[in-house]
Amino acid sequence: MSVPGPVALDLPADAVAPGVVRVALLQFASSCADVHLLASEIDEVSVAVQEACTNVVRHAYACGPVGALRVEIHRRLASLEIRVIDSGPPFEIDDAELPDPTELREGGYGTHIMRSWMHEVDLRRERGRNVLRLVRYYAPEGVTTEAGDHA
Repeated sequence: MSVPGPVALDLPADAVAPGVVRVALLQFASSCADVHLLASEIDEVSVAVQEACTNVVRHAYACGPVGALRVEIHRRLASLEIRVIDSGPPFEIDDAELPDPTELREGGYGTHIMRSWMHEVDLRRERGRNVLRLVRYYAPEGVTTEAGDHA
């Protein structure tokens, strides 16, 4: 079984970046025979990654000039792993709270979406950069799972 090398996207962290990343991820995952996800699962992953990139654009560089955003897409034997990397200030992902469901508001759901549709979500600080790692495992052939169920 061949495993394609990672795809890396280096972009300015601006309003266009999340959409560019989503299109690239959709293209990579849907055209790679070694990515064993259903189309609906690929879409869930792409939305989670787009949310991660949107958070970088809105929060990591909100107080200064536009910074850089790097997204790495790694095809693993049993999973698809995406890393979203920025040089913004440190952020503690476990401190992100889900907005009050009685309030109608836009935004604030990104971390919840990532955790709902990805099997692993972790954020580390490496060499002065935030590295968000998102992993979605493949189900055994013929079996579909929800992101919360580890196949």
